[in-house]
Amino acid sequence: MAAVIDALPGWKAYATQGGGDQGADVIATSPKGTVLAVQVKHYRSNVGNKAVQEIVASKAIYRALEAAVFTSGPGYTASARELAKANAVRLWTPDDLLAMQAQAQKSQAFGANSLPA
Repeated sequence: MAAVIDALPGWKAYATQGGGDQGADVIATSPKGTVLAVQVKHYRSNVGNKAVQEIVASKAIYRALEAAVFTSGPGYTASARELAKANAVRLWTPDDLLAMQAQAQKSQAFGANSLPA
């Protein structure tokens, strides 16, 4: 995830250190300086509230204005979607990752609704 975001024009991203990551697996900075915290989940089932709660908490640690959760799995529970909406957390799916990869390969900015400015 960090490598894909880092490949987008103007973006800088890095993976955090494993167990002490405080809920964020990737920290990224947009071309305009907005900090984004991302949690990555490789689940075979839907991601629940815990992942959203953790990324919301990590925003303060990393001084991030934006947050997202990515899953390689099928999606998110209804309660995770509700909590994410209430906290303005983006919920990314494998399709979002593929779209980001395609845009990075073309050296084009990713969709305005998917990444902060």
